Amino acid sequence: EEGVLKDAFTLFHGNASGVTLNTAVPEGQRVQPASPAVRSRLLSLFCKSVAAANIFPQTITTIQEAVFGSGSSVRLKQQGMEFSVWVCKHAAHSQLKAMAPAVLQGLLGTLERGGDLAASPEMASSGAPLPTDHTSVTLRGFAYQATGALVQRVPESLAGRIDVAHRFFAALSAEPPGLRATVAEAASCLSAAFQADTLSPQQASELNDLLLASIGAHQDALRLCAVQWANRLFPLDHVQARWICVLAASDPKLEVRDEGAR
Repeated sequence: EEGVLKDAFTLFHGNASGVTLNTAVPEGQRVQPASPAVRSRLLSLFCKSVAAANIFPQTITTIQEAVFGSGSSVRLKQQGMEFSVWVCKHAAHSQLKAMAPAVLQGLLGTLERGGDLAASPEMASSGAPLPTDHTSVTLRGFAYQATGALVQRVPESLAGRIDVAHRFFAALSAEPPGLRATVAEAASCLSAAFQADTLSPQQASELNDLLLASIGAHQDALRLCAVQWANRLFPLDHVQARWICVLAASDPKLEVRDEGAR
């Protein structure tokens, strides 16, 4: 199966130019990249194969080409993000750990641009509202899922990145209602990267401030996430975490109250 899949990846990328150029093959016998329609079909197959998620470096180059390639279509971008989720869930840990920095950088870059891959980083950081078109929302959804799956399996890839915690907590209120459940699930997975014994005093203080601010938010999902993190990340004798649970115990939302009573 691995040989067939490698041939499929070669069909996807070709071997006539770029990072997949194979100089061992005579120039007249080199394969050009597949058409968008064939690439789309191949990606749908890759997203069903655990073996395809474990062929490195073809996995990372395929994600990069599908999502960020200059000739990629909207459909291919969405499938590329879907494949990134599949890889983060099914790749062997050793492979995933090796590719985690590159994958995480691409996923966070997608979120910084609001799912609009044509936007510049300057535009993304301008504070403008998130794009609400179907394509951008779908791409952000896949980016949240893939980030959560990656960090859950390789938590050290996000160690100490309190800025990312802030981004996901903010997304629980900023994203459209239909996307918030996806963000909440991903944020729950992110907690694995912020265990109290791995944080510096400054990082722990910043995280405490984030959770204390979030427990008083209007959004149910934000308060629930705050108390979940407080319970998971800090020991029983941690004063701020226990105060968050006390506040949660009188919350109007049953799920938040139950989590606070744990």
